[in-house]
Amino acid sequence: MSQWESILKIDYKPVFYPASSILKVLPPGFDGRKIAIEIINAALHYAPVMGNIRMDYAGPLYHRLLDTAPNDGSFYTTTPAAIILARLAIPADWTNWEVVDVNDLRLIDPACGTGTLLMAALQTIKERIIATRGDGLTPDDLVELHRYLVEKVIHGIDINRHAVHLAACMLTFAAPDADYRRMNLDRYPHGPYKEYVQAGSLDLLAIQDSGKLAYHDDLNREYEELEPEDASKEGSILRNMESSFDLVIMNPPYTRDSLRNHQHDKQIQKMIDNREKEIKNSVSLYDKEAGDAINLKTVQTFFFPIADRLLKKNKRTLATVLPFATSTGAAALEQRKFLSKRFHVETVITSHDPDRINFSGNTAIYESLVVAREITDKTAPTKFISLHRNPRNNLEALAMVDCIEKDDLQDWGSSVLWPREKMLEGNWMPSVFYDTGLVRMSLEILASKSLDPIGEMAELEPDGRIFRGRSRFNRTSINSGMTALWYHTAQERETITVKPDSWIQLKTGPAKNSEEKNFVDKLWRKKSQLLLANRFRMNTVHVIASWATVASLGNAWVPVTPDNPSQEVLKAWCMWANSTPNFLMMLSIRQKSLDYASFSLAGLRMLPFPNPGKTNILPLVEVFDECSKEKLKPFHLLHEDPVRYKIDEAAAEVSGINLERIAETRKLISREPTIMPASSHTASLSNLAIG
Repeated sequence: MSQWESILKIDYKPVFYPASSILKVLPPGFDGRKIAIEIINAALHYAPVMGNIRMDYAGPLYHRLLDTAPNDGSFYTTTPAAIILARLAIPADWTNWEVVDVNDLRLIDPACGTGTLLMAALQTIKERIIATRGDGLTPDDLVELHRYLVEKVIHGIDINRHAVHLAACMLTFAAPDADYRRMNLDRYPHGPYKEYVQAGSLDLLAIQDSGKLAYHDDLNREYEELEPEDASKEGSILRNMESSFDLVIMNPPYTRDSLRNHQHDKQIQKMIDNREKEIKNSVSLYDKEAGDAINLKTVQTFFFPIADRLLKKNKRTLATVLPFATSTGAAALEQRKFLSKRFHVETVITSHDPDRINFSGNTAIYESLVVAREITDKTAPTKFISLHRNPRNNLEALAMVDCIEKDDLQDWGSSVLWPREKMLEGNWMPSVFYDTGLVRMSLEILASKSLDPIGEMAELEPDGRIFRGRSRFNRTSINSGMTALWYHTAQERETITVKPDSWIQLKTGPAKNSEEKNFVDKLWRKKSQLLLANRFRMNTVHVIASWATVASLGNAWVPVTPDNPSQEVLKAWCMWANSTPNFLMMLSIRQKSLDYASFSLAGLRMLPFPNPGKTNILPLVEVFDECSKEKLKPFHLLHEDPVRYKIDEAAAEVSGINLERIAETRKLISREPTIMPASSHTASLSNLAIG
C-alpha cells in the first residue's frame, strides 16, 4: 500500500487511486492473495499485446456494472458505430496529412464516458497520418505521435470519475509514458458540489459577463484522480474554450425526463432542474436560436449549442449519435432547425436492421449517426442512409464506411439526397424509411391541395397517458358512465368498428365535489367515436383508427373531435386514417422506435387529412358504410388486402393522388424491414436523388 501511495505522488492516479481505494475498504483479515495472483497472471499474459489495442474495450464491461444509466443516460457507443462515426467525420481529405501540424488539431467529446469515441477518433487520425507519411515513421515515432495526440489533441469531459479513469487508461496503452497530468480529460461534477449544485457538461454553457463559453474556475480538475494544482499548467483545458476545436464527437446522454436525476433526492433534483433553467436562460440572452433548441425535458438538447460554441467558426465538424426521436419528434423540431442553420448536415445514418436497431450498446431505442460540417455551399443536400444491415463488428464497419465513401452501398442499405431547404424546415423524413420511393410518395401526399393538417380542423386529445401511471383514473369493469377504448392488440382490432372495452372512473370513486365533477366533465367532453392509435407494433397492426359504437376516450387511442362536428366528416376521416396514404404519413412521424412506434399529439396533429371545405368527402363516407365492419389484413399484407384496396380507391378520389402510385406504395410499405414479419426480412435497394 505504501508503495502505491509513493507512485500516486508522481502520476498514474487513474490506475492506482481506484485500486488503493478498494484496498482501504476491504474488511480486516481479508486474504486477497489468490485473487491478486490470478489478476497478475492475466496482466502478464495480456501485457505484450495491450499496446496494440486500438479501440475501447473497457466500455462495455464498465456499463454492465454501471447502475445509473437510466438516470443519467450513460449509454456507451458500440465500437463498430464509433469506427463509422470517426472515419466519416475524419475522412482522408479532412486536412493535408502530409504537412498538417498535429499540434494545431483539437477534438473533444463533452460526454466522453470511457473514451470509446475518442479512441476511434485517435486511431483514425493515426491511420490517416501513417497512410501519408508511413515510410518515414519509425516505431519510436509512432509511440511519440500517440503520446502527443493524447496529451495535446484529445479532450474529454464526463460527469463520472470512474469513466474518466478508464478513458485515460485506454488512451495511453500505446504510449505508457504519457503524462496523465498533461492529458485533457476532466470530470465536471453533476449534482451537489461544495456549496454549489452543478449540471456536469452543461456548465460549459455557463455565460460570464464577457459572453464567452466558460465554467467555474474551481471545477477544472478539482477531483481526486488528477492533481488540482495542475489545472493551470500546459495541457489542461483552456479557461475559455469557445471556438477552440476542429471536431466535436459525442454520444450525448439521453433518458426520459421521468427518470432523469432520480439517483438524487427530490430537493437535489429540483436544484439541478433550476440550474439547467439558469443555463438555458443565460444561453437565450446571447443566442436565442440556441436557447430555443434547448428542451429542459431532455438533457441531450443542450449538447448542440455546446458543440456549436466549442467548434471553430471556419473549419468545424460535428459527429454525434442521436436518439431517433430527434430525427422525427415534433418536440425536437427546433433542435433540427438549429443544427441545419449552423451546419451543413452532411450525412444521417439510421439502422432499419430489426436485429440491430441502435448504435449504443445498452439501450433499446433507435438511434442515428450524424456528421455535420461548416457551411460552404448553401445548396448542398444531405445524404440520408438507411441501413438494411447494421455492421456487427469492426471489420464490417470499415467495409461499410469504404462503401459509403465510394458512394456504392452495395447490400448495406439505401441512400437518398435530401434538399437543404427541407433540412432548414426541420424535415428529416428520409430517416424513417428504408425504401427511398416512400420518401417521394410522402412528398406527393403533402403536396395535395385537398389535404390540411388535422390539428387545424379538429381537436386531438387527451392522449392515453392521462389514464396510466400515477393518473387520477382507474380502468374498471363497473359501468361508470365513461366508456373507453383501452387495448390495441392485433387479435382484437381487425375491424374498424369496435365496441369500447372498458369503463373508467376516478380512483376515489364517483366525483364527490365540484372540483372533481368539473375535472371529469371537462375530460368527458373530449370523447369521440373516432379514435386514432397513438402507439402500435408495425408488423402486426391491422387498424390505426377505430370507430367506437359509442363516443369514448382511449388509452392507446386519441379521440378526434372536429371543429364543426359532423358524422359524415368523422366517418370520412376514419376511412382516410386507415388508408395507405395516411399509414405512410404515420410512418413518417414515428418516434422512439421504428417497429413499435409511439406518436405524440403534436405529430398526430400534423397529419394531412381531407378538408371538407376543399374536397368532396362522400366517397370515403360511402366506403365507410361498406367496409367499416370488414376484417382488415395487417399492414405487411397491404398489397393483398381487398378491403384496403377499396379504402384506397376512395382515398385517391378524395385527395387527387394517383391510384397506381398508391398501389405501388402498398407494395413498398409491405417490404419495409420494420413492417415485415421478423421471419422474412428482405428489402429492395435503391439510390436516387430527390430534388
